[in-house]
Formats: sequence, structure tokens, C-alpha cells
Amino acid sequence: MKRIVLAAAFAALLVAPAASPPPTHAQTPAPLDTLVAAERAFAAMSSQSGMKQAFLANLAPDAIVFDPGPVAAVPVWEARQPSKYRLLWEPSWAEVSGNGDLGVTTGPWVVEPGDRDTVIAQGHFMTVWKRRPGTPWVVAVDLGIDHDPLARGGYGDVTLEPGVEHSPFVIGPGWRGGSSGMAVGLSSGAFGFGIGTVMSPQEERDRIMAHELNAMMNTDRGYLYDRRGKGVAEALSRVAAPDVHVYRGERMPARGPMEAIELLKPLPPATELLPFGARVASSYDLGYSYGLLLSREKGASRADTSGYVHVFRRDESGKWKLIFDVETAYPKRK
Repeated sequence: MKRIVLAAAFAALLVAPAASPPPTHAQTPAPLDTLVAAERAFAAMSSQSGMKQAFLANLAPDAIVFDPGPVAAVPVWEARQPSKYRLLWEPSWAEVSGNGDLGVTTGPWVVEPGDRDTVIAQGHFMTVWKRRPGTPWVVAVDLGIDHDPLARGGYGDVTLEPGVEHSPFVIGPGWRGGSSGMAVGLSSGAFGFGIGTVMSPQEERDRIMAHELNAMMNTDRGYLYDRRGKGVAEALSRVAAPDVHVYRGERMPARGPMEAIELLKPLPPATELLPFGARVASSYDLGYSYGLLLSREKGASRADTSGYVHVFRRDESGKWKLIFDVETAYPKRK
């Protein structure tokens, strides 16, 4: 009887129609695409609803803006009155960390009166974004500079570059989590005692994070030291990525080390970097620092002050390379 039942079942399988494949779901957008989309949605809200509403909707609770130094962004924007002007911008380039939790965008911006298409100010922005898994991108740091009209590539004439998307970081197989052990041995009159600890994956991530954050900040300090003591060309040759962006107020944006050399001026010996904060992505491939730069010319009674953001990329050799150097100067003191 069992043979008859099995044979009938087998025959039914031969003539039955093939089962339909399970429905396919839309592919999850790449982190770089979601970052660019977040920047464009931010800009669209500014155009349609006003810059105040757009910033308050996109800022992280601990976001930083520059006014002209680094300050908490949310109170600054909450205190602002709605503006009759429109702030418009679009991304021209983006980079995102391998784990998709940190990104940076840049592009041109313009300010127009609300009633007509007349540009009254323009420049370039640099925005650092962050997010936790499963949450939208939010602005972590925002800083921009103004400059004269560009011959090409300004607002309305932007071609989005392919951008940079790093590979995710994964702790490899063989990890044994969170255990410790003690061993005691006695043999041939000899006594041995040992204690060992195996780090959990999270403990190992924290250890790597502390190491890479320290390495990035050492690179940041070394960049200042070389600019101050060895000159701009030497400093950039050591730390700059091939696509480094350098922005200074009232100057045209520089792209690449050669343009950056022309833009950056030597720093006087009495120059000090005061970091206010820093962060490295969980994939240890993208990070930034921000703070103040104090520079005193020889014989000057007061130091010149600038707010700065430096963004770094960790290259394949494990070295941190500068991809953004953006400064906004405080008004000159009399």
C-alpha cells in the first residue's frame, strides 16, 4: 500500500505545474543613493517651505553649525525668524562610509529673494550626515562658504559625480565573545598560573574605534604642524587625498592638491588647533573633526580665529587622508 501511495504522489509531482517563485521585493537602495536623496529632499524643503523649517526637520539633536564658530544648530535655527529669502542648493559629490552610518556631501548654493529669480549670494556647502541603522539620515555638521559666480558647475549647472562608497566592515569568523579564563598548573615541582581574556566583537569594535579616532586626530594635528612648520605643499603631500576639497570664504573652491596649494596660505608659527569634537564611522573608513583655529601673526596683539571642519578618509593602506578642509573666518578684530 505504501508503494502505491508513494508512486501516485511521485506521478502527481511530475504532472503538477511548477510552483511560482516567491515574489521579489524592491532592492534596498545603496547608502550612497539614500544619502544623495536625503540631501535633495532637504534642499527641496528649503525651496518650498523655507530654510528654517527645512533645517529644523533635518538637523540631528546634537548637530553643529557655524556662526561663525561651532555652535549647537537647533537653538540657532529655532531662534531665527522666517526669512523672505530662499536658500537653494544641490549636491555635486557625496561619499558614504561602508556601514552606511556616516556620509558627506557638497555642492553649490545660492540665495534668492522670495519674489524673483535673482541671485544675491552664492557659494559652496559641505554637510556631514549621520544615521543609526534603520533611521533616516540627519545633519551632523553643516558649514558653507561664499564666493564669486562660477564659470561652470554652479547652482543649476551641476552634474552629480559618481561619488565614493566604501565596503562594509565585518568582524571575521572565529570570534569568541566575552569570556575569560584562569588556569593553574603543577608539574614536576613547577607551578604555573595564568589569566586570559577574549574580547567580544563589541569590545573589539570599541578598541578599534578608539585606535582609529586617535590615529585620525594625530593626522589632523600633524597636518597643522606641517602647514605651520614645513609649508602648505609639504603638508598636503603628506595628508591630502587626490580629490581633496579646500574651501575658504570669498575664494573659489579648490579641488585636488595643486589647486589647494594655490589657495592655502602659510600659517604663522603661533597657530593652534582647538578641536571641539570628532567622530569616526563604525566601518572606520570616514571621519571628521571640527573646532577653532587660532592664528597670530608676528607682532599682532590679537589672534585671528576661524571655525573649521576637516573630513578624512581611511585609505587601503590604513592611513587617514584629508578630503575636506573648510574654514570660516571670524570678523577681524580692531
